[in-house]
Amino acid sequence: LLSEAVTMLQPKQPQAGSFVRPMLQFALLTCFFVGSHSFAGLPLMLRTGAPASISSRSAVITMAVDPAKVEKFVSKGEKAVDAGKAKRVAGKLQKAMNKPSGAVSVAVECSAALPLKADDLKACYQIAGENGISQNLRAGNAGALWIERSEDGSDIDAIQAFVKEQNSAKGDFPGPVIVVRGGVSSVEEAAEAAAAGAGAIGIDMASVGAEAEDLVLAAKGMELECVAVARSSEEAAAGVEADAGLVLAIAEAEADFSAIRKGLPDKMAHIARVEVALGAGDESLDDAVKLGRELHSSGYTAVLLAGLCTDETNSLELPFQAIKEITSKRSSKVQVKTIGVRDAQAGGAVGLAAATSGEAAPSEAAPAKVKKVRPANLKKKAAAKKTPVGQDTWGLDEYNMEDEEDYDAAFYEKMPK
Repeated sequence: LLSEAVTMLQPKQPQAGSFVRPMLQFALLTCFFVGSHSFAGLPLMLRTGAPASISSRSAVITMAVDPAKVEKFVSKGEKAVDAGKAKRVAGKLQKAMNKPSGAVSVAVECSAALPLKADDLKACYQIAGENGISQNLRAGNAGALWIERSEDGSDIDAIQAFVKEQNSAKGDFPGPVIVVRGGVSSVEEAAEAAAAGAGAIGIDMASVGAEAEDLVLAAKGMELECVAVARSSEEAAAGVEADAGLVLAIAEAEADFSAIRKGLPDKMAHIARVEVALGAGDESLDDAVKLGRELHSSGYTAVLLAGLCTDETNSLELPFQAIKEITSKRSSKVQVKTIGVRDAQAGGAVGLAAATSGEAAPSEAAPAKVKKVRPANLKKKAAAKKTPVGQDTWGLDEYNMEDEEDYDAAFYEKMPK
């Protein structure tokens, strides 16, 4: 090609001593040398082409994934489909999204456009790093990390970055959080997720249709858990029929969420996707928290928070706040702190409750069938001044009663045997 190009470009009748041909050779050789080195730096899939079993769209997506590894997982999935069975997959996501205690679990949907790594390794708004997004979401009690599939391949890069950081927490507490690739509708896309290190996939039930059962079986052959993403009760039922271990409901109104939840088995994990519109201010976050808690009360075991961890927020404060408020057992009533016996020396009334704002708080009646009896040790301390009737704190003067669970535990601990 080089020789032919020189022949075509040089004058047909060069003069004696012409330097045209040597100059052209030098220029083309230089271009060839620079171009070949740039070409060698391209991802392997662009240089060698995708495996025959992967579509051209998937080839664009999986620039950062080893194609041989993807092909290996595709083969595993196909074998499971041909055999009609697959090994049981360890239900890490199922356990994380359906706690035995009945407490709500919160997963966080992360944008594929999040910065993978910043120049400053201590910067918080990057996936990697000792103070990065991945580490902080784990510390903030996120039950799972969800990354939706993207056409430009950035979701695979994000999944790999999250998985690498989460794996660094093996043996620690809290341990690694499972990473999920959403929007999967083919065996090849599931294989890409497995090759990138994801532990589960979200199957778009509207896209796969009758192929859902084979896709679930193939995913299990790759040791991936499956979440059926449903926008209607029919799609949710199809996900259960396909043997997906979890169902993610996407709806606008609480009534629609209830309709999807109604026909699902009680033992499986039910996740509700709740999106926060950042441009709507604090009201949107408050509404999302309220909806998340109401959906948990109606039977959903977990909430997937979307719209809070994007490249536009540049802050982890909102996801942390939402997780804390949804999972909090704190009463929505005014927070009360009892001014107890120890405060008497400072002029506080013994056993008198006061609101955190400083105003007097209304006293609460004793629970049914509970006698207003103080333990002996507290009787001695408060002998000088008894608590007025109607303001009895049942021996809880020394406790901060902001958390209902702590209130109950402390109350029964102080009850006479």
